[in-house]
Amino acid sequence: MTKINTKTLSLQAAGYIREAIRNKQLQPGDKLTELAIADELSTSQGPVREALQMLVSEGLVRIRGKREKHVAMPSAKEVLDSYFAGGVLEGATVAAAIDNFTDDDMAHIEKIVKKMQDVGEMSDSDKAIDLVATLDAEFHDFLFSKGNKEFVRELWFRSCQVIGKFLFYQKWRELVNPKEIYTRHKKVMEAVKLRDKNLIEQTIRDHYNSAGEFFAQCCNDQKEKNNI
Repeated sequence: MTKINTKTLSLQAAGYIREAIRNKQLQPGDKLTELAIADELSTSQGPVREALQMLVSEGLVRIRGKREKHVAMPSAKEVLDSYFAGGVLEGATVAAAIDNFTDDDMAHIEKIVKKMQDVGEMSDSDKAIDLVATLDAEFHDFLFSKGNKEFVRELWFRSCQVIGKFLFYQKWRELVNPKEIYTRHKKVMEAVKLRDKNLIEQTIRDHYNSAGEFFAQCCNDQKEKNNI
C-alpha cells in the first residue's frame, strides 16, 4: 500500500486556498473552516489545518479569538506600513548589491522593462495585465537575487507581496494600466543603471509607497463593501 504524504496534501491545500484568494473566490475577511475546505478537496481536516497554519505564517490568513480563521483583512495603515517596509527592504538590498550587477545583468533588466513596454501596446487588455504581472514579479525577483539575502527576501514577501499578489490581485487587474506599470519600472531601472545607491534606495521606496497608497484604497473599498 502506498503511504500518503500528508505534507504534500498540506502543500496542495495551501495552494488551493492561495489560488481561491487570488481569484476572489475567497475575499478579505471571509471565514475559513477546515471541514468545508476538506470536503471541497476530498481530504481529511489534518492537511487543511496544516495548510491554514502555513498561510497564517505567510500573512494570508489571520486568527480571530482562539481558533476562528479568516482571510486576512489588513487595515489601510497596515497596508501603507507593509509597502513602506517592502520598499526599505528592497531598496537597501539592491543598493548594497549594486556592485554585483554586471553589464549582462543590466541588459537583462532592460529586456524585462522592454517587454513591459511591448505588453502595454497589446489590444487584449486581460492578457496584457496577466503578462505585466508576471514581468513585475520577474523584475523584482531578479533585483533581489543579486543581493543573495534570502531571509530579507522572505521578510519582503511577507511584508507586502501577499497584499498585491493575492489579497487584492483582482482589484489590481481591474484598475491598473499596463503602460503605467512600464513607466514605473522604467524609472527604477534607470536609477539602478546609474548605480547611485542613494538614488536607488529613494526611487525604490517611492515605487513601493505609491503602490501602498493604491492598495490602501483597495482595502478601504473592501471594508466598505463588507460594512466593516
